[in-house]
Amino acid sequence: MNTKQKKRSFMTSPGLAEPLGATVVEGGVNFAVFSTGATEGKLHVFKSAPDTDAEAVLPMHRSGNVYHLHVDGLDDGALYLFSLDGPSSPYQGERYDKGVMLFDPYARMLTGTTGWVAPSLETSDVVAKCVVVKEGQFDWEDDRKPNTPLVESIVYEVHLRGFTAHSSSPVTSKRGSYKAFAEMIPYLTELGVTAVELMPIMEWYRPTRFVNPFTGKANKNDWGYDTLAFMAPDEGLASVRGKQNQEFKALVRALHKAGIEVILDIVVNHSAESDATGPTISFRGLDNKVYYLLLPDNKAEYANFTGCGNTVNVNHPEVRKLLLKVFRTWVEEYHVDGFRFDLGAVLGIDTDLVCKPDAPLLKEIVADPILSKVKLIAEPWAIGAYLMGRFPAPFAEWSDRFRDTVRGFVRAEAGMVKEMMAVISGSTDMFGAAGEKLPVNFFTAHDGFTAMDLVSYEQKRNQANGENNRDGSDHNRSWNCGYEGDLVSSGLSDEDKSNIERLRKRQIKNFYTLAMLSRGVPMILFGDEMGRSNKGNNNSWNQEELNDLDWSLLESNGDLRDFVSAMIGFRKAHKLGGKGHNPVFRPVHWHGTKPNSPDASDGARFLSFELKPFEGEAGQAVYCAANAYWEPLEVTLPDGEWSRIVDTSADAGEDLVKEQQAEVVSGAVVIQARSTLVFLKTSS
Repeated sequence: MNTKQKKRSFMTSPGLAEPLGATVVEGGVNFAVFSTGATEGKLHVFKSAPDTDAEAVLPMHRSGNVYHLHVDGLDDGALYLFSLDGPSSPYQGERYDKGVMLFDPYARMLTGTTGWVAPSLETSDVVAKCVVVKEGQFDWEDDRKPNTPLVESIVYEVHLRGFTAHSSSPVTSKRGSYKAFAEMIPYLTELGVTAVELMPIMEWYRPTRFVNPFTGKANKNDWGYDTLAFMAPDEGLASVRGKQNQEFKALVRALHKAGIEVILDIVVNHSAESDATGPTISFRGLDNKVYYLLLPDNKAEYANFTGCGNTVNVNHPEVRKLLLKVFRTWVEEYHVDGFRFDLGAVLGIDTDLVCKPDAPLLKEIVADPILSKVKLIAEPWAIGAYLMGRFPAPFAEWSDRFRDTVRGFVRAEAGMVKEMMAVISGSTDMFGAAGEKLPVNFFTAHDGFTAMDLVSYEQKRNQANGENNRDGSDHNRSWNCGYEGDLVSSGLSDEDKSNIERLRKRQIKNFYTLAMLSRGVPMILFGDEMGRSNKGNNNSWNQEELNDLDWSLLESNGDLRDFVSAMIGFRKAHKLGGKGHNPVFRPVHWHGTKPNSPDASDGARFLSFELKPFEGEAGQAVYCAANAYWEPLEVTLPDGEWSRIVDTSADAGEDLVKEQQAEVVSGAVVIQARSTLVFLKTSS
């Protein structure tokens, strides 16, 4: 729409080439944008959010590789876009188009992204706009970061919208919003997590080219892994449009008051512009060959280490400058406590397309006085790149080794005991024994089966995604416990349904028990603690309904949630994964069905170990026995008396008990099939 309001006249001056972006200064706003190959730069100023035509198009001045302009009278809340003219020569890596208006890479807020479809290469209508933001106006009160030692952290990976979007969500604020999430903080506190790892909340692009074949409706990107603006909280998650920055800050402040840290899943490895057929939104029209990795022998094509069409050229000096500003902004302005770097191996891909653990950006992050003090977690892989265990300290890393090993062991694969010994010990062969680097141990994450689906499905069911079930992993190492899928309409007898349901919950409890007794940082997926199912879809990135947490599951699976909460409490109370900012760990001693006799042979499916007290300290040893066989075993405990704390084969309420209520045993005990026992030592 075009408003009929009277246009303003603007007084301008050249302004400054630094800082880049839109900066509120005395008398107006200074704008600056980087481009090496553009021949002309213009600033488009808009009167109101719905306008498609700019109120003014103002020529910018050039100094070196920066176009800049000071506009008198503009202030916080002003709306703007850039356009750049220059050569359009894709085979030379140049894709300038003066008819396309572009987002500012340094934008702190966007508006109008809801329902907006980005322009194609042939069109120029852009409704979504950048918003000038004057930072430093939020009252943080007495905000203090919890500063939980990483080794003592319990990370909860959570989809912010999906956490409260379901009609069963007990919130009063707009469902799926920052405010609604804040209402559920008491639940997180009760569960016992120390940090939320928020799936991407940076402004992202929702339209996709995929159609649900069952409904005929276009699927929307619901996970957020298609970033539009690296420094802007997402508008669609706000309860009030235009208040997203304040609402996200208020959420961080509230989480901190509850002692919960905020880790952002940050996506800087690619952008929403996709491949050469995608829309021109920002980087492509600003400086394509600087912002993206292009194929050396064909600069019309993008290097695709991400599977998303393009790869950000993270180690170009100008892009490093942008990204370091992005990271510092989230830490300094939004008080976040750390990052999980999506496809983090891309951070190590240098301009020569070789992946290196000592690439320039990684070196700058760990040397930065601000960034080196927050939690840094890498997803250590990308397409054709794998840096597991090779990121510089203090990076922690997602451990697919833990995921695959524990899945294999719990479903009774042969030959897993030796690898289980490695991952329970913290994969020190990859991360070192000092604790400077740690694995993040998970058995489920947003990408893949939920815990309930992991024990209910052996085949993925991703047809609704619109890719003929080709997307998502085919190697899930899952086991359906005897029946594929949901039991409600299975036709099985009530007794069979009950037996399978009990076995499935037992297997989930086995996963949690092993994760909570392992060295490293345990991460759990939201809703797994109450048996959330995605109906066999292991890649629900464009399935909003599947990502919505059904809170009525607490009624049917409250016993599972109680077990998970108690298991978290047990780990925290006894520092089972280690303790301190300069971590120390309990020594691990290996047993078998007999003390001091571990069996790591290829056919073994039983594992037992003892977590000794911290060296030089008094304390109780913890003994764990995990039986992945399909039959019971007799196990002889180490010398002394032991309180049976955990028995995953027991009924709800008896599967995890407090020490004062526990049965005290010694000598030989029987461990049931596919179950895990945990004991606390009561005497020598």
